[in-house]
Amino acid sequence: MRYLLDENLPERLAPLLRQTERDAEHLRDLGRGGLSDEQQLIFAAEQGRVFISRDDDDIPRLAEKYHDEQRPHAGALIVPRSLTNADISGIVAAIVQLEREHPEPMQPYETVWLRRASR
Repeated sequence: MRYLLDENLPERLAPLLRQTERDAEHLRDLGRGGLSDEQQLIFAAEQGRVFISRDDDDIPRLAEKYHDEQRPHAGALIVPRSLTNADISGIVAAIVQLEREHPEPMQPYETVWLRRASR
């Protein structure tokens, strides 16, 4: 899967994901800081990237809205509060485990909450 990381996640998460052979870009690295969630989701869909965010209120709501309006949406992963930004390796492990357990691509409009990886 290809990922686009929201501003509410650490920039150093993208290179760590790339070290695990994931295609990951951070919004700030792309010069897209300060734009609305809606603008970021549109960009993620245009790029064919799953949007990863901590925004567990707006992102699922927007996914539902986009589905109802038949607007493009490449899927979203929500990073829960239990995986803090200080635990970057935990976030990476959760994404790797999710892909291992669910190797099929995310469906358009799908929103998945990450869970801490099993040790």
